[in-house]
Amino acid sequence: MREVIRVSDQFSELWELPASEHPFPLPNNSRTEPHLMVKSHVAMGNDLEKKISNYEEIRPKYQKSEMPLVAFTLLVQMAVGALWAAQWMFTLLWNLVEFDAWLLRLVPYLIIGACLGLGGFFSFLHLGAKRNAWRAPFHLKKSWLSREILFMGLFGAGWLAGFVLPETKWVTSLLGIGLIYSMAKVYRLHTMPAWDTWRTTAGFFITSALLGHSLMWGVLAYETQLTGINIPSAILAGITVVFLVSELGLLLSAKESAPRAANRLRGGLIVAAIIGAVTTASQFNLWNTVTVFALVLIEEIIGRWLFYRALQDRAF
Repeated sequence: MREVIRVSDQFSELWELPASEHPFPLPNNSRTEPHLMVKSHVAMGNDLEKKISNYEEIRPKYQKSEMPLVAFTLLVQMAVGALWAAQWMFTLLWNLVEFDAWLLRLVPYLIIGACLGLGGFFSFLHLGAKRNAWRAPFHLKKSWLSREILFMGLFGAGWLAGFVLPETKWVTSLLGIGLIYSMAKVYRLHTMPAWDTWRTTAGFFITSALLGHSLMWGVLAYETQLTGINIPSAILAGITVVFLVSELGLLLSAKESAPRAANRLRGGLIVAAIIGAVTTASQFNLWNTVTVFALVLIEEIIGRWLFYRALQDRAF
């Protein structure tokens, strides 16, 4: 719907004016664009009992599951974070290997590609009109969703190019930053105050770094076990702890809106992962790193499920 008013013999879009200059009876403050006025039906002024007849339209009984979005966002963020970690984590091991390490170098990037591909698959599952999916990237000027799709395509192209031109992986890492940022901006909606906060952006970046780092840590443990080369793990454990503490800080500083039991479970998993990471610093092996990754993955799934649960809790 378009709202146009006349100002000094010129017509201006209503949303181009600050809310304080809107004509009566529009409010002088607003969270939506464009600013609209909703009037009650005249029948609402009588004394008869009122009831909602279109409740199915206001809050559908069978709502579309958000689990594909949970899988999509976590897998793509894990792929980006894993690429960041893979740029430096394996250098020492690959340099110490006495034989050609091309297969060892291939494993991390195949895992990254698998995460990215699965993420794209789950994203496609969530689409309503799948036949119109090709139109999504054509609104770059005004849509963060289109920008997210563009960055995801560029990131995927950069991942492929990295097999031929390894030096382009640093450029792909920068594209990953753009992908995570655009992902967060998709959810920075004025109509969803629980999402429209810096915590969404910070949470997406922390999740990406934490999942990717812990995944690649497990891959490194597998490759050290395969080659028999011991790699110092204290620094890697310390980085993991920093990411986990950051995640725990976001959780503890959030307003109490999600179910308390779920938040306590998530907090307990983060603490358990911190203990596991500290233990792995002195006992670096595949079992310990896989355990830490499993704890991190479970708590991130719970966190992302709680994130989308806010849709059900919003007021109508």
